[in-house]
Amino acid sequence: MQVWTRALAVWSACAEAAFALPLAWVLHRQEFFNPAFLSDVNGGWQTPDSFYTVAVAGVLAVGAGEVVKRFREARG
Repeated sequence: MQVWTRALAVWSACAEAAFALPLAWVLHRQEFFNPAFLSDVNGGWQTPDSFYTVAVAGVLAVGAGEVVKRFREARG
């Protein structure tokens, strides 16, 4: 079992932000998938904007949940 200190929780939060924020930005700008690839795969069906909105919210929610979890573990 990992023993979390406040300093480790801060570093973990920084690492989580370094991963989650760029991923959320790429998803928000709808640049994660090549549109030509999506068109070939799904027969011309356009991915709705709501899909990307939900994906961004999911990435940010998971990231925030992990940060909260680490700080709670550090608190003891």
